[in-house]
Amino acid sequence: MRLAGRLHRQVSGPAMITKDEIKWLTKNFPHLSISEKQDVIEGVVRFSSVYDKATNSFTALIDPDVVYLGVMLSGEYRIKISKSNKERRAPKLYVYTDESKWIPKRHFFDAEDGRACFAGPVEEDDLFTRGYSFLEYFERFVIPFLYAQSYFDEYGKWPWLAYDHNAAGILQSFK
Repeated sequence: MRLAGRLHRQVSGPAMITKDEIKWLTKNFPHLSISEKQDVIEGVVRFSSVYDKATNSFTALIDPDVVYLGVMLSGEYRIKISKSNKERRAPKLYVYTDESKWIPKRHFFDAEDGRACFAGPVEEDDLFTRGYSFLEYFERFVIPFLYAQSYFDEYGKWPWLAYDHNAAGILQSFK
């Protein structure tokens, strides 16, 4: 299942998510709520995704009528997504889970609040260069981050190559 026809738009003004994206999100993730200002999305995400290492392909939301190759995982996480106050930066993702998991090795940016470290500057910039879409952000960053956490819980390693943190990770992103 792909995300709502890839609704793209240029960021113009304060909106983090469009009305059409809200409709899709509330239909497919009914346990998420959206603030009145539409700058915070909070609640429970339930997902089923699959990663095929042989082809390096990730399917964020699977179609139950399709057979997939790779490691299929389902999970449930309580999250919060909030609009970034920096231009051309993806919304912030917070994952509310056991605080012992809030460590750099698990890609949490700040052990004080559970903020996820899910992309380098090149990947974030690409999201805006091609025309920002909340649904693309959700599929490219949120679901893969949650899948990777579940994979790490199951196998003790990441399903794909992960960047280092700080300057080293920034250089890897540009590479």
